[in-house]
Amino acid sequence: MFFTFVAATLFVACGGHGSSSLPATNPSPAAQSTTAALGASAVSVTFPAIASGAAGTVGLPATTSGSATATLVLQATPPAGDAAPSSIHVRRSIKTLGGTVTALAYVTLTVNAGVSIGQSPSFSFTFPAGMLSGTGYLAFYDPTNASAGWQQVAGPVSASGTSISFSATTLAPAVALAANTTYVFAIVVSASTLPVPTPADCPATYTPAASGIPLNITDDAGIAGAQLLVYPTDATTNMFLSADGTFDSAAPVPLPAACFSTTTGSAGTKPLLIPNGVKGGRVYFAYAPYTAGTTTAPNPMAGGNTSGPAGTGGGMVAPFPWDFIEYGTNQDGTTVDTSQVVALGLPLELSTGPTPLPVTTPGAIPTAPPQGTMPVPCPTNPPSGYVGVTTCNFANVFYAIENTPNYNANVLAGAFPATSSSNLDLRIISPGESAQITSFQWNFFNLTSYIPSPTPASCPGTTPFGYLSCVMASYQSTGRVFTSVIPGAGPVKAGATPGPDFVTGDYDCVTSDGTQNFIFTDIGSATSCTATPNPNVSPNPFHMNVYNFIEGIPPGPDNNNQQTCKPAILLQQPWGLANVDNTTEAIKAGTATGHLFANDDAFGLWKGLIADIVYGTALSTTQIHPVGAVTPPPASVSELFQDTLYDRYDYILHQYFDNGLSYGLAYDDLYALESGVNWNLGDSIDVRINAVPSTASAIVPPNPQAVPTPCPALTPGVGSF
Repeated sequence: MFFTFVAATLFVACGGHGSSSLPATNPSPAAQSTTAALGASAVSVTFPAIASGAAGTVGLPATTSGSATATLVLQATPPAGDAAPSSIHVRRSIKTLGGTVTALAYVTLTVNAGVSIGQSPSFSFTFPAGMLSGTGYLAFYDPTNASAGWQQVAGPVSASGTSISFSATTLAPAVALAANTTYVFAIVVSASTLPVPTPADCPATYTPAASGIPLNITDDAGIAGAQLLVYPTDATTNMFLSADGTFDSAAPVPLPAACFSTTTGSAGTKPLLIPNGVKGGRVYFAYAPYTAGTTTAPNPMAGGNTSGPAGTGGGMVAPFPWDFIEYGTNQDGTTVDTSQVVALGLPLELSTGPTPLPVTTPGAIPTAPPQGTMPVPCPTNPPSGYVGVTTCNFANVFYAIENTPNYNANVLAGAFPATSSSNLDLRIISPGESAQITSFQWNFFNLTSYIPSPTPASCPGTTPFGYLSCVMASYQSTGRVFTSVIPGAGPVKAGATPGPDFVTGDYDCVTSDGTQNFIFTDIGSATSCTATPNPNVSPNPFHMNVYNFIEGIPPGPDNNNQQTCKPAILLQQPWGLANVDNTTEAIKAGTATGHLFANDDAFGLWKGLIADIVYGTALSTTQIHPVGAVTPPPASVSELFQDTLYDRYDYILHQYFDNGLSYGLAYDDLYALESGVNWNLGDSIDVRINAVPSTASAIVPPNPQAVPTPCPALTPGVGSF
C-alpha cells in the first residue's frame, strides 16, 4: 500500500536587511488518495487531513469472492456528476428516512477487477471542532443503481466532539463491486435522529390494546425493496390480531412493522401491543415487496391459519422470507421461544425484559467450507436470557446442512423480491416436516454416502431398519432402565393404580426382541433390569412395534382421523395419545381400542426412547435413560450427540445458535435446550431480525414425498399398550 500526496513547496524570501522569513504553513490538499489490496483478509487505510480538516481510517472487509486492487480517495465534495446527499434511504430499501442531511466527507472506492463484499467498510474519522453535531450516518451511493439514491449503511450514531466512528455492517445479499466503477461513501450528519416515515399502508384505525405486552422489533434484515409485516396470533382462539387491537380475525392481518412506535426507527405513534392473557400463540414475521405510495399492505400469508401460513403445505416452500416466535402471556413466568421444529426461516434473536435487545456488531458472512466439513461457528457472547441466531451463524447453518447428505434437499434458496438477481437463504425444512419436499427415512445404512465408520459393534449382519436395527440388537443384549416421568406425559398421582391419564413414575426395563418390537417391563421402584416385574401393572411387559419410529398409518381416532401414511415419525412430536386429554374419555368408555397408548406411562416411555434415538445416545450403556429424567440435566450439547448416528439437523442448530439453545425438535424440551426465555409480568417481547444472507449454492425445487408401498400398519404387538 502507498500514499500519494499533493506536493508542498517551501518558500524562502530574502530581505534587504539580511533577514529571512519563516517557512509558510504547509496547506493540506483538497484530496488524499491511496490504494489497497482487496482479498481474503481485511485491510485498513489511513488518510491524513485534507483541506477541510477531515482525516481518518477506513477498514476494508475481506471479499466474499474475487480479489482486486482498490483505489480510495478522501475528498470534501462528491465526485463529478454525483449529487450531494440531501436525504438518505432506509438501508437497502426504497423508503426515505425523514429529514435532511449534510455531507462532511466523501470516500470513493474503485476496484480494477470485480469482487463481492459481505460487509461494509468501517470508518473512524476526526473533524475540526464544530463540524460534528446532532446524529451521524454513513451513506453509500452505487452509480450502477442510481435510482436507489443514497442508502443508509450505518448509523445513527452520536455526532459530537471531534471524532465519529461507524462499525462494519453486514450486507445481505453480498454487494458486487464492478471493475472500474467509482462507488461513493459519505459521512453525513443531521440535526436529530432520522425517523423511518410511516408507510401509506398503515392501518389508520389501529387501536392498541388497553393494556398489553409491547412487541419491540428491530428490522436489520436489509432486504432491498421489501417491508416487514407482523402477524400476532392467539392459538387458543384461532384468531389473528387485527386493526382494532384484539384477536378477532380468522384470516391473517398484515400489520407493517414500520407503522408502530415499538419498531426501532419508526415514526409511528402507536405501540404494537399483544393483549394480556394469551395461553399460547405465535407472532409471524414475513417480508413482502414494497411499493411506495400503496394504501393496502400486501399479504404474503393470505390463506394462512394460526398454526402456519397456508398450512404446512404451500407455506413451507413459500418464496418469501418468514419465521415466527411462540409466546404465552396468561401468567407470570411463561416462556417465549423461537422455534425451528418446523423450519428455520429467518436469523431471529429474542429476549424479554424492560429494555430492548443489546446492539451487537454482526460478523462477516462466512465462506463455504470444504465439502463434507462443518464450518467454524462465528464468535458470539450473548448474555443469559438471549436466544436465537446471528446472521453469520445463520449462514453457517445453511452451509452445514448443505454439506450433510439426507438433509441438503431441505435447503431452500431463491430470489426475493422476484426481480432480484441474488438468491437469499429462505428456509431449511426440519426433517420432521421433510415429507413436504423430500423423501427421508431414518435409515442411514441404505445410503452409501452416509455409512458411519466404524460401524457400531451392536449392528447385526443385516440392518433392515438401518440405525434402528443396531439399536434393537443392542437393547436385545443389554436392557436400559427408563422412567415414565417425562415432561408432557402427565402428572404423577401418588398412590394411584395404573390407568388412563396419569404416569406412575415407575421404572421400566427396556429391551427388544431384536426384530420387530421394543419391550417395556415395569419394575416398580427398582432401578435394575434384574428386578422382578411389577405384578400390579397390566399389560406387563408391553410392546412397541419398530414401525412406530419410522412411518405408518396411525389408528383411526388419532391424527385428526387422517388415514394417511406418516413418514419421519421419529423426528416429529410423538403422537397416538400425545394429547391424552383429548382422548381420555374415549379410553374410559372403552371406545379407544385402536389407540397405541393405554395410558400416559406408555406415551412417556415412547417419548423418552425416541429422544434417546434422535440424540444419538440410544447405543450408550452409561447414559441415563430417558434424558428427561437426568438430574442434573446435561451441562452442554457436547454431552449429547455422542455417536455418528445422531440427528444432524438438531445438532447443527445447537452448534450455531446463541448459548447452544435451539428448539429444533420437540424433544429439546426434555433437556431444557429449547431456545426459550422467561417472560414475566411487565416485560416486553424484544425481537431483532438480523441481516438475511445469501449463501445457499442451489435452489432446490419441491419434490413430492414418496409414499411407502404398502404403508406399514401400526398394529400393536402381543402384550402391547
